[in-house]
Amino acid sequence: EILEATSEIVVMSDPNGRVVYANRSARSLLDVQEEQHVGALSSETSRERLRTEIMPLVRRRGSWSGELEFVDPDANIIPVAATVQAHHDELGAVVRIATVAHDITDLKAAQRRLEFDATHDTLTGLANRALFREIGERALASSRRTEDPVAVLFLDLDGFKLVNDTYGHDAGDVLLALVARRLVEAIRAGDVLARLGGDEFVILCERPRSEHQ
Repeated sequence: EILEATSEIVVMSDPNGRVVYANRSARSLLDVQEEQHVGALSSETSRERLRTEIMPLVRRRGSWSGELEFVDPDANIIPVAATVQAHHDELGAVVRIATVAHDITDLKAAQRRLEFDATHDTLTGLANRALFREIGERALASSRRTEDPVAVLFLDLDGFKLVNDTYGHDAGDVLLALVARRLVEAIRAGDVLARLGGDEFVILCERPRSEHQ
């Protein structure tokens, strides 16, 4: 009753990976059936990890904890924090393998959002100063090795202060976002566009064919 009531995903299999029990959360989320192989519940990446890394460790040490990816009936990837544990008989042979996991989709989305916000301008979605510096340093290091040129273009908007003073900062933000979109459409694939702050933009172009270009 406890296993059926918990929101955790609980799946038990025999030593060959055939499911012998799945609780309500697992059945609801993964549509898992008895006798189904546990590998079918996992993403291709996780299946490979289970085969080559996780299960050998579970059989040697008794348990493993970390992140896995399950797949729901619509083929959506569900990231989970999981513990896989071996259960033995009195002779020490593995008779059951239990996986207990919980969905960390929201946590992963929050982490990606934080990582994006740390490296991108919130108004335009462009790379920010910190990310541009990092990309620029890598481009310069590559340029020193290959002797290919790198171009850096600085742009600002003439009269932008007048827009803010006349129409307000909300209108100025709309203008900046529009300029950002137009610049994205104008640059080459592979060029890097960033907003340094205010009305200042910068573009990094690796391997331009000529100074004129």
